Amino acid sequence: MKTINIHCILYAFSMFLFSSGISIAQLPYNKSSQKTIEQDEPNDGVIKKGTKIVGTFFNFGNTYNTTNLINNVKTGTQSLTLGGNVTGGYMISNRIAAIINIGVSSVKTTNFDEKTLLSGDAVNQDINKINYTFTGSLRYYKLVSEGNYFFMQLSGQYVFGSETRNETDIVKNTQISSYSYNNTGGGLSLNPGFTSFISRKLAAEISIGVLGYTLITGADKRGDVTTNGGFQFLLYQNSVNLGFVYYF
Repeated sequence: MKTINIHCILYAFSMFLFSSGISIAQLPYNKSSQKTIEQDEPNDGVIKKGTKIVGTFFNFGNTYNTTNLINNVKTGTQSLTLGGNVTGGYMISNRIAAIINIGVSSVKTTNFDEKTLLSGDAVNQDINKINYTFTGSLRYYKLVSEGNYFFMQLSGQYVFGSETRNETDIVKNTQISSYSYNNTGGGLSLNPGFTSFISRKLAAEISIGVLGYTLITGADKRGDVTTNGGFQFLLYQNSVNLGFVYYF
């Protein structure tokens, strides 16, 4: 299944490059404190062992849908994810940070022409989810230029929330069924990203999911159980995070 709209990615990277240009222009120049990118305490010691981290992020994801041109009935999936989180962390070495995130996200998905009834009518399935997440991460920083860093982040996540599924007969425009579930689960993810300082201690950051695994179990009041998840690859849903982080 294709994911993440390319326009969203281009916009995200343009924001990052813009903030990088600002950071380079604003950082004070001190000839006596010049350092090579291989030194262990880059950016004049702002990122180093003992530094505290606080910040907030906005995340989003988007999938696509296709249209069957023969009968003009949509097929495939369309999904939009919006959310945010707050972040706290601590540099446990000059290059490695331990980070905790607490977040919430809303996911609205439509599976077009999900199945066909005995009458021959097509069915759309609308899914609405609210997820609350607790995430623990380890992040490794690598200086690429003064005030700008590449990082790689490995995260473990616990998720809980609710999910509602409604099925509608497309032809008759009538609701066929409705289900509500309470979800719990978790997963692992690998996220590269960039940190760009726009002042001495404030940085703009972007991270993008390249690999993840999730397993979510849902149960309704009747005892029915659903399980979904699996591996997600490059730019999977809810995988782009943009935010501002304060290092002190």
